[in-house]
Amino acid sequence: MSQGPEPVAGQAIFNSGDGLSGYFTRRMSASIAGLPAGKKPTFAVVACTRSDKLGSSPASYPMNTSISVLLEHKGSKVFSVPPKFTVAETVKEMNRHKVGSVLVMEGDRLAGIFTERDVLSRVIPAGLDPKTTPVAQVMTRDPLTVASSATIEEVMALFTDRRFRHLPVMDAGRLVGVISIGDVMRRMVDTHRHEAEQLKQYIAGGYAP
Repeated sequence: MSQGPEPVAGQAIFNSGDGLSGYFTRRMSASIAGLPAGKKPTFAVVACTRSDKLGSSPASYPMNTSISVLLEHKGSKVFSVPPKFTVAETVKEMNRHKVGSVLVMEGDRLAGIFTERDVLSRVIPAGLDPKTTPVAQVMTRDPLTVASSATIEEVMALFTDRRFRHLPVMDAGRLVGVISIGDVMRRMVDTHRHEAEQLKQYIAGGYAP
């Protein structure tokens, strides 16, 4: 049973497990006015969590889930270019793989990250020629990284506070993947869609006496 505010008759408490709990009220079709004094209808109050009553799914990710779970589903493939690549060559690689960023690698060392926003903020305003400008000149050097143990909540805070869209994931100095704000948002949408469907099925099934 979930902990929290005391539920009232005719109200179900649903705790999604990710801090987005709420009250979902349903009017009872059966009248309880004629029940003997002191007798409470067993279906009047239902308190549940996703794992208790609504079931669980691999698609459900609470905010305290580590991003390693997202990487397992997304995959750890990383697209990178060497520092000597020109901006034009780098953008061509990004378009070929349909990604919004690439890492700039010097061998096994992460030297920087280059994103589509860099084209708009560093290349075009400066009048640089994409065909001759090396990506190393306009990349973000030594970018901030996160460990795979970081939670979705922590990563979302970085995306919001630092205005990042992509974060390299490093474990013990080894590159293990890249997480984007799009990856996190897609998982959050999938989670809430799943939980809403489970709640809908639960309510449609009625309250068991």
